Amino acid sequence: MTQHDSATWALEPRPDAPCLLLSEVARIVGGERVGNANPSLTGVAGIREAEAGDLTFVAQRRYAPFLWTTRASAVIIGR
Repeated sequence: MTQHDSATWALEPRPDAPCLLLSEVARIVGGERVGNANPSLTGVAGIREAEAGDLTFVAQRRYAPFLWTTRASAVIIGR
């Protein structure tokens, strides 16, 4: 197995993968949950690739427009 193969394998979703609530992630990273939703998060993905259940982030302003079209369940945004 090559390094690429093992990385791909590690990123494949598993039906038995644990999930975290958004409120738990906010506590872990010292963040603040905004809004009433508290979705279960089962993965992490880039803002353009994210699907329901994924957590994503915006680290640079140029990605901010994707906030309107991302399918991620939650987004981490710096202050």
